[in-house]
Amino acid sequence: MSASSDLSQAVVIDRVAARLAFLSPSGRSQVFFGRAQNLNGLDAFAVISDSTPIDAEGFGLVISKSHRSYKTLGSVIEEFWFGMPLPKAIHVMGIRFCERSGISAIVGSRICGMAVPGMREYYFQKQGLGSAVRDWRGRILDLFGETIMAVWGAGKIPVIGATAVSALVCVFSGILQSFVAAGPWYSAMVSMCLLSTVLCCLLEGWARKHYFADDPREVVLDEVAGMSLALLITGPGMGTLVAVFFAFRFFDIFKFGIHWIEKRKILGTIVWDDLLAGIYAGVLVRGILKLIQ
Repeated sequence: MSASSDLSQAVVIDRVAARLAFLSPSGRSQVFFGRAQNLNGLDAFAVISDSTPIDAEGFGLVISKSHRSYKTLGSVIEEFWFGMPLPKAIHVMGIRFCERSGISAIVGSRICGMAVPGMREYYFQKQGLGSAVRDWRGRILDLFGETIMAVWGAGKIPVIGATAVSALVCVFSGILQSFVAAGPWYSAMVSMCLLSTVLCCLLEGWARKHYFADDPREVVLDEVAGMSLALLITGPGMGTLVAVFFAFRFFDIFKFGIHWIEKRKILGTIVWDDLLAGIYAGVLVRGILKLIQ
């Protein structure tokens, strides 16, 4: 088995186990590949399979998710780089530049997940542990949370959900600046940034329990907060919108020096890293515009 396969399986087990922790606070849970066996003493378990597992007596299926394999971002970039039709000397120069500049150390260890076609993860919980029927308040909260945190379902778009929402903020900002003066435009960006930040903080706990993850992929309202903050720093302008979009996506993906904020166990961890990425993007684009002017 290759090192990348070992990494992928280790990360898969860690992430699936982290989701199971929401279903089994006691820690009596297990991850199975293919089919579940010997469920005695378990409060929850997960099955990773290419077919729907049969119902387990005494357990209920809570949720199923696409299964993902994992690689380091450095290995993904390296495979892409060496796959380009360039002279070998150029390939080597590029890798050496990344190593000497520190880029490899900063972003290379980030873990990337890619959906495996046909494979899914099925999460089961022992009957009686969870609330099988949500009351009307819970159902309203779920509907509100799904709509707001996933920005009307955009967060469920495979792979590009966060990118799509970032682009949507730019489109909205561009349309708005065509119809209103600078003052109302800035007010709209401030309102959007503050409102999305507050909602991310208030609904963070709900999102983690609902999506069974500390930083759910489906939650993209934090991108709204980060993008609007970046635009506040740069100000309006069609060319500026495009530059801010690419700069924000760059910093949001690579997260130069801001991984530490994701590890802080404080309210709003979901959104703080995006706000910091927005500051990076806004300052960079504004600085470039100043130099050009």
